[in-house]
Amino acid sequence: MYFARVIEKDELPTWQRLRTEIYLSEGFITPDQLNADGLFVDGEDDRSRHIAVFDALGEMVGTFRLIIRTKGRRLPVEKNFGVVTSRRRLSAELSGLAVRHEHRNGLVLLGLLRVMYDLALNHGVHATYAELEKPLLTQLIGLGFPFVKVGDSQIIYNTRNWP
Repeated sequence: MYFARVIEKDELPTWQRLRTEIYLSEGFITPDQLNADGLFVDGEDDRSRHIAVFDALGEMVGTFRLIIRTKGRRLPVEKNFGVVTSRRRLSAELSGLAVRHEHRNGLVLLGLLRVMYDLALNHGVHATYAELEKPLLTQLIGLGFPFVKVGDSQIIYNTRNWP
């Protein structure tokens, strides 16, 4: 049994620690990208809403975040891929998805996506973007999520991603 929820600010270091551990093990980041506390912090956490999924014992086993576009600050997908987002309606980017290997199943991903969907609606987000590696993109499309590729792939986080 799993449950997902938006985390509080005081839980952010635990969220960052889990993301760091998973990203290092998957080769998405390298040790030289960690800060003095041994965490991967990319500068988007301050404007993001963070979601975590917990197992039946209450251990955090997955992470996800919603980066909300703010005036004068573009989304990573805009910077990395040149995607043009609407200036009239609120846009956001799905980011920071990381799940411990032994918990990678459809339930965890669906739980994270469900909470993310509610969070985006509550913030009035009109369009969401993401930078996805092919296996995840294929899985999400297979689950029926209407992801549309909006550009060519690039190597980001040491792996090929599509916007």
